[in-house]
Amino acid sequence: MSDTHAAKKPKTTSTAGPQLYSELDLAQLTVDTKLQGSNETRFATVKYKDGRLVYQMASVSEAMRMPFGIDDGSKFSSKASMKLELSDGQLAFVRAIEDKVIATATKNKGDWFPGVKPLPSDGDVRTAFSSRVSVDPEGQYKASLRVNCNLTDDAKKLKVSTTRRLGDGKIEPPKRGSADDVKWGDYAVPVLQTAGGVWVKKTKKLTDNCFGLIFEASEVLIIKGAEEDGAGSFNLGGVEVAEPEPEAAPEEGEGGEGGLGGQFY
Repeated sequence: MSDTHAAKKPKTTSTAGPQLYSELDLAQLTVDTKLQGSNETRFATVKYKDGRLVYQMASVSEAMRMPFGIDDGSKFSSKASMKLELSDGQLAFVRAIEDKVIATATKNKGDWFPGVKPLPSDGDVRTAFSSRVSVDPEGQYKASLRVNCNLTDDAKKLKVSTTRRLGDGKIEPPKRGSADDVKWGDYAVPVLQTAGGVWVKKTKKLTDNCFGLIFEASEVLIIKGAEEDGAGSFNLGGVEVAEPEPEAAPEEGEGGEGGLGGQFY
């Protein structure tokens, strides 16, 4: 597979919200050849146009099903994460990023894996890559991508908003929510970013888990009542947001509470 992603021009362009994955030109993606750090795990910086790779992983017609909601990590003492089902286009995009990482590791295998003697073959390096993409070899289930999410650190905590798909194709005004609002089988529009760059283990023998790239979700829009073939997104891309129902003025002596609102960018 090519290490660049052939971006498709979106039918509708919006200045609001993060850039869609399909709008990215992965020729602008770079992986540093020099590893940083001195611990057992070192890192190679990943950049897009000299900045952090941040993008929206769904277009207006590609809300992503989350078959198991959010896994808080408590069962196996791991980091919180979510599994996102991938369309063919999304899978190709993730694979193109992975291919670029693998190509960089292969070209610099002597520096990335100095403890491995003799020098590993290109095939050994590819096998050593740890992908977070799952593909059912029999094709019964959709391919999926597991991404991390922070549920505890307020500065990095996953931002959750919710909306609902209406019968006329519009969506309700999004409202700020929490991870508790995410249920099994919900559809989501996540904003993803690289988490720490490419990680590389110090090792004397290449196995199938020696280097990899992890993405984390910084923000997610949960769409209740979404159909598999379409839903709104942060970068709404032409999906119309319904006007909130007008509220009657409170009677004298009664309190009033304004509705929750959400702005997406």
